[in-house]
Amino acid sequence: MDSALVDLDEDEIPLYDNFFRIYEVQFSITSEHKSKKFLGSKNRICRFCGRKFPEVKFTSETHVIPQSIGNRYLLNNFECNECNSHFSKYEDSLTSFVSHLRPFARITNKNRKKKNVKHKENKTGLEIRAKASGVDFFLEKNNTHILKINHEKHLVDLEITIPPYIPLFVFKALLKIALCCVDEKEVEMLNKTFTFLRTDIVDKSITESGYFKVFVTKVPGEFDIYSKPFGVLYRKKEMAKNEAYPSKVFSLFFASRVFQIFLPFSKEDDVLIGKKFRVLRAPIPIEKEHAKEFGKPSREIIDLSSDKQVKNSKEILSMKFLEGDFFQEGF
Repeated sequence: MDSALVDLDEDEIPLYDNFFRIYEVQFSITSEHKSKKFLGSKNRICRFCGRKFPEVKFTSETHVIPQSIGNRYLLNNFECNECNSHFSKYEDSLTSFVSHLRPFARITNKNRKKKNVKHKENKTGLEIRAKASGVDFFLEKNNTHILKINHEKHLVDLEITIPPYIPLFVFKALLKIALCCVDEKEVEMLNKTFTFLRTDIVDKSITESGYFKVFVTKVPGEFDIYSKPFGVLYRKKEMAKNEAYPSKVFSLFFASRVFQIFLPFSKEDDVLIGKKFRVLRAPIPIEKEHAKEFGKPSREIIDLSSDKQVKNSKEILSMKFLEGDFFQEGF
């Protein structure tokens, strides 16, 4: 990425300069493929559990980015059937966590490929459905309290209820994507990370370590700005190897969100154990005109360390609408 090629919003320039002083892009992935593309060689050794054929099988289609958030064709050759099955529960939590954003990306149902997914809430009756030119919202009359409309400014705030999810599983789903991006030569260096990914029981001292705090950026404007999810893996530059920053950072771009984690437990980061270290926020390539039209991104840090299911968490979707009524009676 070259700042000279993008007229960055001024808020992003300091982030750009600070981050790329320490890091460089190692690998990037995209779901914008028209046919199957595979990462990794066909040596039939699972990088996640270390076992190989015929001890384990490699007959499942193993997606790098989950199919449930819009990746159909980017697959890998290094994930056995057992690991793929084990990771499905992580992907289920990630899918729930971004359920309300999936219709904006016009994701089709896995089993019924021509039918778009929808976000549906039983308690409020709210449905968010994709259509050919936008998204439709359906809401029962007696639950309009979750909807706040400013007709003068053409703004609407909609309170969304997120389906149940396990925070640690959301983190592991992001981590699994990141680990698909590392070079084969680095797998041994990240052996503890791969072990953690497969482990069901995590020691409390680990979950309280701060490893699982995730940077989330919400980009205003169209909710499908990243309708085709993609990811970027960054590595620490050789010149910065002695500085107190994690060795690898990963960002996943989906819908109108960017989720940034750093990869824990790398042998390269042993020097950070027991020490305070810093984590830099990766810049988002937002152009000045976009920020001027839609506003600045909002940023927060969320903790995904809990292995307890979260129910009834809320999020406010803030949207602009065109002239006319935002909703009509009779739905």
